[in-house]
Amino acid sequence: MIFVNRKPGVAQPHAEEWPELPGTATLEDWQFKVVRGWFGSRTAIQALQDEQAEYGWRLVEVLDDNRVRFGRPAAVAAKDVARTGNPFSTRSRVGRRAAFLPLVFLGTLAALLAFGLLIVSISRVEEPAVATPAPTPITVETRLDPLPTPPVMPPPPTTVEPPRTP
Repeated sequence: MIFVNRKPGVAQPHAEEWPELPGTATLEDWQFKVVRGWFGSRTAIQALQDEQAEYGWRLVEVLDDNRVRFGRPAAVAAKDVARTGNPFSTRSRVGRRAAFLPLVFLGTLAALLAFGLLIVSISRVEEPAVATPAPTPITVETRLDPLPTPPVMPPPPTTVEPPRTP
């Protein structure tokens, strides 16, 4: 088995042979697991190795920054009864802390984006989409009584000539 640091762009001086499977001749007598998390530094890998060594797991291969493969002899599994915790856990306490920060960043970014879209949609208030009937003209019928005619004054008296006698 080979442990290879597969980080792109980095020289790989730490590829080393893992000794042959001790005490057994076949892979059936071994257990393997892949631990997930964020292990982007050598200190994180070392802390992960220390964490998994409690259950007898040995580092087999670093697949990438998020996955590391471990193996152990099946005979070590008999001691799991006396140990606390889950020896087959595929999540690491080491990798969770660093993986939490990008999630916080993405969550904050999503919340700000949603808030911005909400503000934009509120500021663009338009007419309601419900159709309202067109206003009907109101005709008011007004009937005005004609103004009363002013009283007629009798014409001024005309001078009456006395009748003429012949």
